[in-house]
Amino acid sequence: MGLLSSRLISAQSPGTSMRDERGFTLIETILALSILVVMIGLVLSSVRLGQHSWQKGEEAIEDAETRRFVIKRLSTDVASMYPYRENNNGQENYIFKGEENELAFVTSHHSAAAGLPWGGTMLVNYRAGDNGLRIEEKTVPLAVDSVNQAKRVIELGPSIKSLRFSYLGDGGWLDKWDIGANKVLPRAVRVEFIFTEHIMPLSITMPVGVTYDPRAAKPSAPGGA
Repeated sequence: MGLLSSRLISAQSPGTSMRDERGFTLIETILALSILVVMIGLVLSSVRLGQHSWQKGEEAIEDAETRRFVIKRLSTDVASMYPYRENNNGQENYIFKGEENELAFVTSHHSAAAGLPWGGTMLVNYRAGDNGLRIEEKTVPLAVDSVNQAKRVIELGPSIKSLRFSYLGDGGWLDKWDIGANKVLPRAVRVEFIFTEHIMPLSITMPVGVTYDPRAAKPSAPGGA
């Protein structure tokens, strides 16, 4: 009996060894590959999420820098607003445009700018367009052909959706400033910034230092309704 059992065991041993040497079965291989694919997908998703978060953070920082630049630049320009008068056919008029969505005036704080013939006094124009805030600069005095005069354009992207200006006169705040009727600059300019995304609108009020040319007689009761 012992010899017979030994022979049976010896007969079964080669078969058992062959099954052990076959390695993984097809099901085991498919399962391993499936787990590997899932792990690779999780890693790639984490990388994409990190890249997206990084990009959003960079855009938020850039938008914040743009807002700070515009607010500082506009405040400085308005504080240095100069009641510049231009002789037009023997009549002197102030160079100023005060609309609800556009503001143009002469400021005296600028230094020489690349691409412009000289620095110093500049005519600046602020308005919001389809591509964001647009700032234009021209040197003063203006050329005869002021439309084609050299100018510098600064476009600040779509983070600032729109601007809304209002102007302070003796009669209160106005949506439009008629320099021809008032004969002087407004006492202050208020601007409301409308931003993109979920940023709350921001309103700032900027006083104007000099509202009329001291060489001219001071008009009375400017800025009435």
